[in-house]
Amino acid sequence: EYTLTKLLNCPTMWDHLSGLPHVTFHGLRHTHISTLLREGIPITTVSKRAGHENPAITLSIYAHVMGGMDEEAAFKVDEIMNTLLNSK
Repeated sequence: EYTLTKLLNCPTMWDHLSGLPHVTFHGLRHTHISTLLREGIPITTVSKRAGHENPAITLSIYAHVMGGMDEEAAFKVDEIMNTLLNSK
């Protein structure tokens, strides 16, 4: 049975981790939030997970992550409309 203590005391685990770049807690947090947004998780959900008072705060910090989402939305609408028009 694996426990956190056993894993932390396992030399082979540290050998595997030794090649990883140093990442701060803030870096992990930013990556987590950015990944959720890129994967299309609703901004309200991401904002709550981030502990922001409201989604506007999340948007003001992470708007750059959502840049390509408008193009994706346009593509999706085009796809839906083509399906509807071709089904008749």
